[in-house]
This record gives sequence, C-alpha cells and structure tokens, in this order.
Amino acid sequence: MNTPHRTWKPLLSILALVAFAYGTVASATTVSVTFTHVGSIGGTGVFTADLSGAGLSQIQSIKVTDNNGGTAGASGIFSGFDLDALFLDADGNLATTGDQIFASSFIFMAGTTRPTADPTLQPNGTHPGPTFGSLDGSTVDMATATLNTVDGISIADVNQAFGFLTLGDGGVLTAIFSPPVGFSGSLFLMAGEVGDNGEGLDALVTVSDTLQVPEPGSLSIVGLGLLLIGFAALRRRHHRAFGKS
Repeated sequence: MNTPHRTWKPLLSILALVAFAYGTVASATTVSVTFTHVGSIGGTGVFTADLSGAGLSQIQSIKVTDNNGGTAGASGIFSGFDLDALFLDADGNLATTGDQIFASSFIFMAGTTRPTADPTLQPNGTHPGPTFGSLDGSTVDMATATLNTVDGISIADVNQAFGFLTLGDGGVLTAIFSPPVGFSGSLFLMAGEVGDNGEGLDALVTVSDTLQVPEPGSLSIVGLGLLLIGFAALRRRHHRAFGKS
C-alpha cells in the first residue's frame, strides 16, 4: 500500500515544473526601446537606440514584431516590415566596425502576406518565401537577408531586391546572442529600415536579458495541462493501490 508522501511525489514534481516556468518569466527583464533616425546608407534608413538606460546589464535576445497594420512593405513576398540589419554596437557609430556585435542565431515566424497577381512580387525558385529573405515560414535565408550588414537593395522585384528580410504582416524575428552580451557602459542597438521612407521603424522592438519565452497566458495553458496530467497520474496510482479499475 502506498504511503501518502509517495502518492503525492508525482504531483509535487509537476507543481515544481510549473513554478519553474513561471519563475523564468518573472526573472526576465524585457523592455521596449525608442529609436532615433541617424542617417541613411544607400536606400536604408539607419536607426539607433541607446540601451545604457534600459535597466539591463546584459542582452540575450532582441525581438522585432511587425505592427500588423497591413501598410508596411508592398504586397506578396514583400508584405510587412523590411529589416535590413540588426546588431549591437558599443559606440553607436557605424563608421567604427570593430565594436559591432552580431546575433549568433535567429528565430523567425513569418507573418501573413497580401495577395497579388504581379509575378515580380511573388516567391520563385530562388526566393521561395513566403516572405523575401526567408526559405520557409520559420527559416531565414541568411545569404539573402544578410541581417548583419546594412546593404539592402530596395526594389519591389523579387529578382532584383537583396540584403533584407521582410517579416510579413504580424511576423516576428528574434535575434539571439549566445553568450549574452554584458555591458556596464554604453551599448546601442542598430537597425536598418529598407526604403528609408520616413515612417520610422514600422515594428515593435524589445530587448531582454534572457531568451524571450512564451507569454504568461501561454504558460498558464501549459501549466494547466501539466497539472491535469499530474492529477491523472495520481488518480491511476491511487486506484492501483486500492485494487480499483
């Protein structure tokens, strides 16, 4: 016959897992940043955000989310915000390249694309999309997007454009820095907007001292599911202990 403390061990393990998940969210510091237009390189507007007052001692991830307004970019493969480059810079000066820090990897979730009959705005064999600079809905084509270099060619033609990633309406790109970039003095976030049309960065940008994890609502669903699994396991153990089916 099971003793009470053995019966509750599976449930306590589940509760510990849920508590750890919530603790991860609680310990993360994520802040939105404000950009200033500092000039243009070719057809790209260069923006910078001073991170020294953001209240962070390190940067591990930067998330760029298209505002889903349906106005950024063009149609088809160019739907959404066009990001030329994204990287950290110690002094905020593009002319000094030795202090630039690039992401080690990216997580991408393409947004929706607006329909078009124009073949120059549609994916093809060389640029499969669904958005320009992506290989599929979750993979960045780094050879085309070149997110660590301000080199975008802003032409609404899939065969002539180069050097950027289009997010799609509502699309999300997360840049991951591994190991995290620690700092105690100055640090700037540099971003390039293809087209430099005066609209500014048509996306929400947040920086975090840890990996940006699912929202608390999502964790609540996961946590509820884990608890239900735990209770089901506990019920089966209880029935076996007392010979019930």
